[in-house]
Amino acid sequence: MNERLEEALRLFREGRSIMPVRRNKRPYLASWKALQERRATEDEIRAWWKMWPDAGVAVITGQISGIVVVDVDPRHGGDFSIVTAAAYTDRVAVTAHDGRHFWYLYPTDCDRVPGRVNVLPGIDIRGDGNYVVCPPSEIDPSGVDDCVVPYSWQSCGEPGELTDELRRIIFPGRNGDDHLGGNHPGNGKVEKTTPERLPERSPESPKGAVAAVSEDRLISEILRGSKEGSRNVELTRLAGYLAGKGIPKDITEELAILWNTRNEPRMAGDELFRTVSSAYQMEKRKENEAKSELELIHLTEFLSRYADQEVKWLVDQWVQDQGVGFVVADPGSYKTWMTFDLAVSIATGTKFLGKYPVNRTGPIFLFQQEDALPEIALRISHILAAHYGKLNIEDDFSDPNTFYCDLSIPLEELPIYIHPNRGFKLTSETCLDQLDSHLDRLKPVAVFLDPLYSLGPMERYMEQIAERMVEVKKLRDKHGCAIIFVAHTTKNKDGELHLERERLWGNQHLNAAQEFSWLIAKLAGQPKVYVQRRADKVAGAIPRLLLTFDIKSDRPPFCYNVDVKEESPSVPGDDEVRPDDIIISALSSNKARTINEIAKVTGLDSGLVTSALKRLVKDGLVSYVRGGRYKSVSCLEGTEEV
Repeated sequence: MNERLEEALRLFREGRSIMPVRRNKRPYLASWKALQERRATEDEIRAWWKMWPDAGVAVITGQISGIVVVDVDPRHGGDFSIVTAAAYTDRVAVTAHDGRHFWYLYPTDCDRVPGRVNVLPGIDIRGDGNYVVCPPSEIDPSGVDDCVVPYSWQSCGEPGELTDELRRIIFPGRNGDDHLGGNHPGNGKVEKTTPERLPERSPESPKGAVAAVSEDRLISEILRGSKEGSRNVELTRLAGYLAGKGIPKDITEELAILWNTRNEPRMAGDELFRTVSSAYQMEKRKENEAKSELELIHLTEFLSRYADQEVKWLVDQWVQDQGVGFVVADPGSYKTWMTFDLAVSIATGTKFLGKYPVNRTGPIFLFQQEDALPEIALRISHILAAHYGKLNIEDDFSDPNTFYCDLSIPLEELPIYIHPNRGFKLTSETCLDQLDSHLDRLKPVAVFLDPLYSLGPMERYMEQIAERMVEVKKLRDKHGCAIIFVAHTTKNKDGELHLERERLWGNQHLNAAQEFSWLIAKLAGQPKVYVQRRADKVAGAIPRLLLTFDIKSDRPPFCYNVDVKEESPSVPGDDEVRPDDIIISALSSNKARTINEIAKVTGLDSGLVTSALKRLVKDGLVSYVRGGRYKSVSCLEGTEEV
């Protein structure tokens, strides 16, 4: 097993909150806020290290993991003996720069231990809202991949107690408690400050107030220059302040460059820009969190926002722009081919099924977590070839994977992004955070999630997926993309052709979430499917379609063609011929017929005939006679024809 994964699981079983980090010590996860409140599961941890096998191990400190870590860095004047003389611990890690992480148990007599920087020269506190990198992680302090430095355990026993003596040292103030949350005699007091030493602001402090000094005055002090050891914290504060005032990032970067000329020593340029970017991202997250709070608006504002909105189509009568929809079908009903065709059409601007124009093009995300990856690649290549060019096969056809797609457009220009690891779960906060980050970065027009059952654990599946639909719609609202789920139908017990909405597996929870849908039913023994499309906000019926597929993907000559015919709408008009009318016409003679005979005479599929006959018998228009035969009631004149 991967040794980093082994250590991550060991720390997880100790009760620590775990996350993966890069060699620059930054998290792989777009946001790790959720992991400050709940621990990742073992399945999530295994999935992370399957996705990033070289990831380092980080433990989120504070109450969630039951630890406080004292970080001592001798490069900045840190003295190990100050800590070891005050409190013993048998859990000590050696860091990349020969510093030390001293682990202590989280104190039981307080509510919060905030992280603090440079409480003494070269000594930082990692508490609530912080994390530490753990052995056997490797970091790259120089930015060169072949220059990595490992972390190691000096001792890996039990963390020690956070003694009163150590508290007085690392949390200066009355009784050493001034900077701990909880009911302490000195809690809430403010450390006196001078211009030579700026007070640290807890992440929980309200904006506009840092200890007893106004934020404006602090910014003025920071602009005079910062000392080594406090530059990152103070630049983050400066950039966050300016971001909160709505100052564009490029102006803040110019101001930061000026600030850096007053520092001794100066901060590296790439670190400066990263710090400013991080502060702006943090401010954006704060704004999003504020927006997510319970909102109430007056009716007049509500109507002004939404009353005039009309349904916009991404693909006319198929996909609502910025809608949440479901593609529902039995296995083997060409639903994967259809969704791949739609994905390629949206990404390329070519016609869906060779017929339907796309009204808005752009990137797409494809999460296909059921089929074999080579099969997915082959199908997408066939569809690309049908849209753009031809599919070529290398001379050695004995290897079915030696295909390539010869297109009139370079593949790298196609904005199609595919998730290959089958690890996405709607029920995972981490996965949702990562998806949110990718949506923000790549701004897709549509996201395909296939199949629905792969998006959560089987236990309490429907309940958990239904709960997440609210989060899905929040992502849709935030990023303005369509989200399309591909789902299996409930088991077809009678072998008939069905196009009812209720066939969606778990319909009691999920039907209410869909804003548009395709219900697909395959005709037995034929490469044909009926497609019933629905859109909840659209008045009137959308015509039902009969699609005939001509696909050859096993050997040359390859082909992918779809013939589309419009059938009667789901609510037929007076001048439209329904399958029921065709069957009654076929039974209008005095001869009774079997299902197969009716199918042969009418050209209808036997499954469709069976379904229609059940309705007709129930409505009293057709009667069943012996021998598995049926006859029109209008022809039954008191005699039974054999």
